[in-house]
Amino acid sequence: MKIVRFSDVPDVTPFPGIISKQVMNREKGAAAVTVGELKIDPGKKLFRHIHKVEEALVFLKGEATVEADGEEVKIDSLTVVLMPAGCKHCITNTGKDILHILYFFPAVEVERILVEE
Repeated sequence: MKIVRFSDVPDVTPFPGIISKQVMNREKGAAAVTVGELKIDPGKKLFRHIHKVEEALVFLKGEATVEADGEEVKIDSLTVVLMPAGCKHCITNTGKDILHILYFFPAVEVERILVEE
């Protein structure tokens, strides 16, 4: 068994207004899964990107617009979105509070590949 507390993992700021942390990955002992957390400030956007593996996004708190391969959908709390591998997607916080998301990948080798807007 491996236990990792979110509070024990330092925040990373990959873009202004966005906090990210990977709480489970290969470095922390996983053989086949990556789990992380995103917090996006109001009005901020996680830029369009792809992954080579599918991703499950669990929207815990807040309001967002998710764009996936050109389709936009409004998302609110307690919603799960599945992004297929290779799907171009971005997330914009459209609410007044911090958007809180958990993400899951069925792999330990995960890369965020930015694509042009």
